[in-house]
Amino acid sequence: MRSISAAEPRVARPALVSLAAAFAVLVALVGGLVSAPGPAAANGWQWHSIPRPALVAGLESDSPRRRAFAVRAFGYRRDRQVVPRLVAMLDDEGEATEVRTEILRALGRIGDPAAGPALIRALADGGSSEIAAEAADALGALGAPATLPALLEALAGKRPLVVRTRIVAALGSFPEEPAIAALAGLLRNERSRSLRRRAIRALGRMATPAAAPPLLAALETARSDRVRAEIVDALARARAPAARRPLIELLAATADPRLRVRITVALGALADGSVAPTLIRLLDDDSPPVQFFAARGLGRSGDRRGVEPLRRLYRDVARRDAALTPAEIEADPVALLADLSLRYEIVRALHRIDAPAGLDVFLDAARRRDLRRDSAAHLRLNEGVYQLRRAAVVALGYTGSEAAARTLIADLLADRDFRIRAVAVQALGVLGADGAVAALVPRLDDDTAEVRWRAAAVLGRLGKPGAASALAARLGDAHPEVRRQAVLSLGYLGAVEARERVAALARGDADAAVREAARETVRLLGGG
Repeated sequence: MRSISAAEPRVARPALVSLAAAFAVLVALVGGLVSAPGPAAANGWQWHSIPRPALVAGLESDSPRRRAFAVRAFGYRRDRQVVPRLVAMLDDEGEATEVRTEILRALGRIGDPAAGPALIRALADGGSSEIAAEAADALGALGAPATLPALLEALAGKRPLVVRTRIVAALGSFPEEPAIAALAGLLRNERSRSLRRRAIRALGRMATPAAAPPLLAALETARSDRVRAEIVDALARARAPAARRPLIELLAATADPRLRVRITVALGALADGSVAPTLIRLLDDDSPPVQFFAARGLGRSGDRRGVEPLRRLYRDVARRDAALTPAEIEADPVALLADLSLRYEIVRALHRIDAPAGLDVFLDAARRRDLRRDSAAHLRLNEGVYQLRRAAVVALGYTGSEAAARTLIADLLADRDFRIRAVAVQALGVLGADGAVAALVPRLDDDTAEVRWRAAAVLGRLGKPGAASALAARLGDAHPEVRRQAVLSLGYLGAVEARERVAALARGDADAAVREAARETVRLLGGG
């Protein structure tokens, strides 16, 4: 088979799912299983619909509120052309504070280094802590190395705590030695606990191993698990090999469940074979989120020593879940959701480490499971089942296995969930299995357009001319993406006999993308 890509340890089950288990579910579903878009307002879409001349006029308005509105809009639009005007307004000491505040936020969003000197002047403005604090935020968003000395000078001066706090946060955007040294000094000498914690977070935001030494020094003297957890979070982002031994020692010394989860995350972030033995041991942990992140870390490490422990853990959890009665699921749906999350992460880890070795796991995870859909909890469970199945179907495509091909053809291409059918089409294409063309041609008549266009795309990339007549029959499909993929695939297959029909689409299809694809295919087929 060829790829067309370019495309038994015992596991304790707590009677009641802990808060840590719920945390694992949240991470799995929000951070990995479900990728949902954020609120529409988050990307500032509403500001782009306002005519630019209206916003320019707003900057000259007599109303501070209207000026502030226009400034905010320009910030979300990241309009560099307006930066000189915003700088002039910012330097005007008579400008309203609410407008100057919006200017500073806008300049941070726009990210033009030309605004750096103006932001430095605003930071030095001792007359307003609010303006200076916003200026520090903007300088952090800008992250221009030339502005770092001004931030360090301001931090060393006698500034109000609110300003120093924002300066410390801003330093997290400067992974240079002077910034690291300044933050290290705060960790050693600063009396304010809130400022020290800000320094820890800033060092983490630098995401550089060079930030690890002061964090490790702070870890040695930390007096509470809460502070240790924040340091460990920062070390996870630093990904410094030097943190491996201190983290493993802390893991052995603490019983705090949240801290243990964070240490597991930090060890996994190292993506280093040296932590694989520890992560493998953590697969036997009583905490579901520890197991979850241990599996994730093993996947990132790519260490083959994790394959058999991951397979054993998957089988144990799958047997446990299969034995659940409807009444038990009803009584504790979060427990099943946590297990689905763990199984999902194991599938992804095996896929990354050695897909052929995970075949039995993928075949089991891809099986359909029927659950009720009459409550919000059960809808989440069904979504978790789908995401587990989807990950398994994708992984089957990389196993090079006849058993995978048989399951894809006999079961998954006909699954009642169109999303699974669509992924199965793609996986079968990756496998390049014998019989793939005969199995995929019927999917060109699927009830769902996504399945049809995926089938059309894969058939072209399999390189089997026998699919050409079936693809030509879909040139009149009601969905433009199906027509576009069929056109492209006919070109890849060199189907000269379809050239005239494709040329007709190039001249008259209602969809511009289809016309463009048809023109390219006509040229590919030698039609000029």
